[in-house]
Amino acid sequence: ELLTTILSYHIATSPLPASAAGVVPVSVATLLPYGAVQLQLLQFTGTVFVNDAMVTTADVQAGASIVHIIDKVLMPPPPPSPSPPPSPPPPTIASVASGVDALSTLVAAVSASPAILAAATDPTTAVSVLAPTNDAFAAALSMLGLTAEQLLADTELLTTILSYHIS
Repeated sequence: ELLTTILSYHIATSPLPASAAGVVPVSVATLLPYGAVQLQLLQFTGTVFVNDAMVTTADVQAGASIVHIIDKVLMPPPPPSPSPPPSPPPPTIASVASGVDALSTLVAAVSASPAILAAATDPTTAVSVLAPTNDAFAAALSMLGLTAEQLLADTELLTTILSYHIS
């Protein structure tokens, strides 16, 4: 693998004659995906360099390719650091509430209200939620004279009650 890396760094992706070298270094892509070499002409001596290697014989034709004989082995740069793993998606109101057993009635209520569910599952929603516990819902249902099933079936009332808990 190391030999392949080093050799890949010695092969430009297209034929480039020595005359392409200028006083300002020219970046030349190589077969090594993360390693370009610098081709430069020293103005006073007319000598062409590839990085710090001097071209001792330039422009040797090899079919459609060009070979430049250099006086050093070019050492490739180290590979780039691997990309960090992607960040997990940010938590949503719904995912946080789903992780709390005492909020299972709230989770069911939010799931039954499309308007509230849309906001609760959007990680960009920026609100404060006053999250009633299962016991709080049981007390409210008793006070309203409703069962949980009746409340969940009445989307309009449910959405009104839930909206009151979001600021």
